[in-house]
Amino acid sequence: MFRKIEEKILKNILLEITDKYDKLLRQYSSINNELKSIKYFDDITNTLSKEGILDRLESFIKKAKDKNQKIAVIVIDIDNFKYINDVYGHNIGDIYLRKVASLIKEALPPNGIVGRLSGDAFVVAIYNGSFRDYLIFVEDLLDKISKFSLKFGNSIVKSTVSIGVAVYPQDGLTANSLIALAEQAMYVSKNKGKNTYTLFNKGINKEFIKIEKIRSMLNKVISKKSVYPYVQPIYDIKKQEIIGGEILLRVEYNGEILPAGKFIKVAEQFGYIDKLEEIAFNKIKESDALTKFEKKISFFQ
Repeated sequence: MFRKIEEKILKNILLEITDKYDKLLRQYSSINNELKSIKYFDDITNTLSKEGILDRLESFIKKAKDKNQKIAVIVIDIDNFKYINDVYGHNIGDIYLRKVASLIKEALPPNGIVGRLSGDAFVVAIYNGSFRDYLIFVEDLLDKISKFSLKFGNSIVKSTVSIGVAVYPQDGLTANSLIALAEQAMYVSKNKGKNTYTLFNKGINKEFIKIEKIRSMLNKVISKKSVYPYVQPIYDIKKQEIIGGEILLRVEYNGEILPAGKFIKVAEQFGYIDKLEEIAFNKIKESDALTKFEKKISFFQ
């Protein structure tokens, strides 16, 4: 009699514990899904986050592999975004980012997704589209963004984008490799003068390596402050005399003085100009450097 009662009590306790465990498991699963959703979402641009786009792109790749289909991975970087943030402030910069995200979504085909890759860069993945579909998308987007302007008060904010495209499986086989190759192509677009797109090809690797070498050189030059102001005289032909001088930016690397033409494009694209100019003008202001600077002017005269 007592044994049956004990068994019944133990059974009820076990059922209660099991029920509570199931509830806790459901709560954990719900919280985990919510956290995953937050992690995969960028709240500034209302697009996928980098983690979100990588996850979705890997799913695309798995499906495309089984069905022998293509995927376009497109990196879109806003030109001169640092200028927008510096001049108009980060709040306006965030508004501009949201507007660009909206324009990308408008141009996006139904089989495409978009996420924010970094501060001012987005990545788009288009599943099972034709080469023509990819070109229509990037050309439409370039047109939309170049025509768009953000107005607030008496100010108008305008910019363009540089785009790079890589295609699965011909260019890469993983989400990370495809994004990296599309980024390389995007940097080539920057080097072309911005507001354009570039399709990845093997030759781009050489161009990208060249850009990275210049970036590495600039980082070393800035750390060593090996930046020097040179003066080019301005000569008045009528008066036949020097009436002034133009300051030219030069850097020293591996014992060689390099003219601006060797590094200026990359410096502008990657935001090194302000630092290079700051170092040069600080050297002009220093008494020691100023004496050399004055000697240089007298030399030209």
